Amino acid sequence: MTQTLAAVEEQPAQSVTQNPARIAIIGGGVTGGVVLTEAVDHYIERLKDNTNLPPLRIDFFEAGGQNGYGTSYDLETVVFRLNQPAQTMSLHSDRSGHFIEWLKKREDAKNISEVAAAREKVRGWKAEGLSEMQIAHNHRTEYLLARNWTQHDFVPRALFRHYLLEQYEATIHRSREVNLILDRQAITINTINAFVDQLKQTNSGEIVIGVKIRGEERSSTLTDSVVIATGHHKNGILKELRPCPAYAETPIPDMHKIESVLAANAGSPHPVFILGTSQSMLDIVGGLDAAGYKGSIVAASSRGIEPWPYDPAKHIPLRTDYPLQHVTEEKILAIFAEHGTDVRKAIGKFCKMFGHELQAPEAREMGPGHVISTFLAQKDKMRAMMACCPGFYEECLSLVDQFDTNHTFPERFETYLRYKESGQLKIVAARVDTAKTVARSDGHFDVALSSGTIVASAFFNCGSLHRATFNQKVPGEPISVFCPLGQRAYEAGLVEGDSKTKMLIPHSVLPAGKVETAGPARGGSWGVPYTVADCHASAHKVVDYAIEMAQKIQQAAPAVEL
Repeated sequence: MTQTLAAVEEQPAQSVTQNPARIAIIGGGVTGGVVLTEAVDHYIERLKDNTNLPPLRIDFFEAGGQNGYGTSYDLETVVFRLNQPAQTMSLHSDRSGHFIEWLKKREDAKNISEVAAAREKVRGWKAEGLSEMQIAHNHRTEYLLARNWTQHDFVPRALFRHYLLEQYEATIHRSREVNLILDRQAITINTINAFVDQLKQTNSGEIVIGVKIRGEERSSTLTDSVVIATGHHKNGILKELRPCPAYAETPIPDMHKIESVLAANAGSPHPVFILGTSQSMLDIVGGLDAAGYKGSIVAASSRGIEPWPYDPAKHIPLRTDYPLQHVTEEKILAIFAEHGTDVRKAIGKFCKMFGHELQAPEAREMGPGHVISTFLAQKDKMRAMMACCPGFYEECLSLVDQFDTNHTFPERFETYLRYKESGQLKIVAARVDTAKTVARSDGHFDVALSSGTIVASAFFNCGSLHRATFNQKVPGEPISVFCPLGQRAYEAGLVEGDSKTKMLIPHSVLPAGKVETAGPARGGSWGVPYTVADCHASAHKVVDYAIEMAQKIQQAAPAVEL
């Protein structure tokens, strides 16, 4: 049984003499959903030790109405997949197999006869020459029936969305059950689908949350503690191209958008251009393949870093004795012999060398992750070898770190390799001059690269999201926070910036749990596997702080004579 939010909100509240412990979660995507679930679970655990705790009130702000899942998973197509294997995608840090259990239950619920029929159809479509992405796009129902997703698979984002929604609804249902058991409104969850644009502190220490409704009408809410979970934010790179029909940006556009972008200049002899060569580029290539695109593709990034296939079964455990064939002392010294101490040119050469190592047949057979692991295990040797070129070693480490996160699942890599080896896809190591990249009157684009200008029929910008939380270009100048609400919180003295990590953190003079930042709004790594533990920690802190504040108010209240 799933329970709608309305049932929690509409249940009559029992009269209570206690002040509520008030927390607010701003941003209701996957990060906000994780914080909500863990906050409720933590409060219930505390209730088991003391049923007289102040009631908990949670104000859950989500402007887009995508409660519990957010923009990144708001997809119907099953072409686009997660960037991590299923075994890492549990929302519960203490239950690593939770998502796997959910997938298993879903598989067990399938009708065996329907699965057999779907697999027969999929085999037929493959025999006709359809790629996996084309089958996923054109025959969604049969594709999902035929596939048995396991712990090592990179699951469709649309499927993960169902998991996120079920966890969100289960949290709402569990809150209602607690209220019924205790016969009082112990937990209240208020969902507010409005845009939060103000965050400040009153003289008494309460936090004021200001929202904008229907663009103009304003409202405000008071709370004791808050979690800022506002997610990804677009930068201004090439924003002037946004009105163009043949232009699209990340987060991942749905297949309808990809098809409409291609249709804008259908039949053009010019290539599709992709800004970026990381995982978002792979998603676009997968989408183009699903749409049946037959033209050429040019993808460019400053270093031309290419992806590699990640198969968890091959990478556990990681080896540190892989026999490197391309990244050898002889070849590294040859780079210095050719380019001397010119770090920029030398690192470009090293980038190609490392990419060849990762994509070598031997590495793909054994697992390219062993290449990275082996290189990192030889840090001291590499540092000494590269000492003749100051700064080169540090650039190499940064480069290898970028390679380390640019993996994909085998099927997507095979699609990428098929396009590349056929000559349909060209990877270019070049910077895009955004000032000189313009839309033409015929709907095409002049893309200005450091290696020359090309004409593109369509433009996919995979570099449209901020990679850091704030910036301070001029010493002494105020920090500029890329999250609008984060900027408000910074100006109000609720958060501060860590200039080393470029992350927002709760202000050091505030008590732990009064203000927390979580997920991409905080900074650092993106994605459930990297942020779920911090989300849980933030949820515990805000609940504990809010309870403490409510108890202090209650203790300070004058006694009432009966």
